Amino acid sequence: MAAEERSLSLSKGLDEVGVPSRRAAYGFVGTGAITRAMVEGLSAADPAPEIVVSPRSAAVSAGLTARFGNVRVAADNQAVVDGAACVVLATRPDDARTVLADLTFGEDQVVVSVVAGLSVAELTGAVAPAHEVARAIPLPSVAARQGLVPVFPPQPAALAMFRELGAVVALDDETAFDSFSAASAFAATQLDLLATVEAWLVGRGVPAPDASAYVRELIRGLSDALAEEPDRELALLASDHATPGGLNEQVRTYVRAHGVHELVATALDDVARRVAAAH
Repeated sequence: MAAEERSLSLSKGLDEVGVPSRRAAYGFVGTGAITRAMVEGLSAADPAPEIVVSPRSAAVSAGLTARFGNVRVAADNQAVVDGAACVVLATRPDDARTVLADLTFGEDQVVVSVVAGLSVAELTGAVAPAHEVARAIPLPSVAARQGLVPVFPPQPAALAMFRELGAVVALDDETAFDSFSAASAFAATQLDLLATVEAWLVGRGVPAPDASAYVRELIRGLSDALAEEPDRELALLASDHATPGGLNEQVRTYVRAHGVHELVATALDDVARRVAAAH
């Protein structure tokens, strides 16, 4: 497509959602936590790109439009697709295929999926005649433009969007991408382990607000150590905090001896198989 033709195509109207007759830079089909984080991060750019979001969930979409003048709510998912140059699919995994089946895309659009388990091959088939597609794994930290986002394949528009939200890992291999997807499943377990420490403190008479504040500060300190030495191996950082004969070493040795680390690795293997099977 010639440059002039592409420019005209990307200027198709958003009349159906009652906005000026040009496409927004980004449209989001699905408005959950990741959409909210991405919109927050993108809206912090100067200038902020025009963004159109689907009406579900109503609370999230209404909240985004109230906070950001560059964000509008479309009448439905097809209006999002019609009104954006780059469409981000951000539905729940169980809903993605059903939602895609009801949508019609243009050949000049870019489609980026942040849905786990939806392969590039399946995505490409579902959004044809659009053919510029990518998968990505944004984390909630993109809201503060501090994300590290794996992207496969390294589609230029997708890379440009996520570079506005932090750093990017550009991948040429979908198996490696799926491994990142599996690793991201450890997030809730990390928080659950912290909750265990918090509950243990409360069980020993520490007021709940103090227990929570202490555990959060403990982790914040570790986050600072990670930021200060980004090239240091995590295993070495762990050893730095486990003084021989000290309390940290005692807990680490006990936990290792009881197979917790092997359980985590096994759980990630199971998730990786589930992600692969979803293709």
